[in-house]
Amino acid sequence: MYNAKTQHTILASDTKTGDQLFDISTEFDDNHVVPVNAIFEDGKVIVIGLNYKTTKTFTSAPDGMAFLEFDKTGKLLKSNFKTFEESLGKYLPIEDHKLKDGYYLYIHDIVRTSKNSNLVIAEKFKKAVDAGGMALSLLGGRSGPIKLQLENMLVLEYDLNGNILQAKEIPKAKGNTPVFPSYVGFLSPYLLATIANGFGWMDYLYTIKSGDSNDITFSFVDYDRLDADAKKTQNFGQIKYNNGKLTVDKIPVKNEKATFSRLLRAKTNHVLQVNYFKKDKKLTMDMIKLNN
Repeated sequence: MYNAKTQHTILASDTKTGDQLFDISTEFDDNHVVPVNAIFEDGKVIVIGLNYKTTKTFTSAPDGMAFLEFDKTGKLLKSNFKTFEESLGKYLPIEDHKLKDGYYLYIHDIVRTSKNSNLVIAEKFKKAVDAGGMALSLLGGRSGPIKLQLENMLVLEYDLNGNILQAKEIPKAKGNTPVFPSYVGFLSPYLLATIANGFGWMDYLYTIKSGDSNDITFSFVDYDRLDADAKKTQNFGQIKYNNGKLTVDKIPVKNEKATFSRLLRAKTNHVLQVNYFKKDKKLTMDMIKLNN
């Protein structure tokens, strides 16, 4: 029988000897932390993760962020738990895990910067009904009427105490995931987002960080028009962080003749575009050079 409850632990090992340093639970009273990133710094282990007020962390939206500090034995030295209402609410109205118009935030990645701050990349989404999927489900098709509607990207920068230093919303065209099979349509919005992210259906692509953490780039796809005369197209977007400053670049990359295109991570300053041509029954791969 399916159980939505989860338990998480932190296992720390000595990389030189392989000896285990500690193995501890990430449950602290009514705070249930899902670790996302951890670093060893000044003899301490610093863990950044998502905080939940429920053990159903796989199906529920996170309540906020967790910032934990341990010594080498696993003793908790410092903890900060910040709800999104407390921190993000200063920048965007949020109540009961939801932003304006019923959108949720899906946290894709958390990265430590050279300034010892923590950079979070998130994407807005909400559960929606697909008219075509509804018609097919009524006719007995396998596809259900449920999809996810995707909207803007969001970048948050936190200090070590869990306070937001800056928050920036990056506009992009509203998009939709494919419809989900009828047997999963009843699942919670956040669990559906986890499934969609696993299938590569969301617009976030990947994160690149320089060795010194001075430069961090989040890549995503956007289907908006870059100018008034352009056709609606596929654009490769980059959110660049350098020394506390955020900039955004977008370039059109769509192959207009392709039936389907997918963007994949490639070598520095490039993106790999995979194109499928249904009529010709062929698959091509193009290495596209970026402007930066």
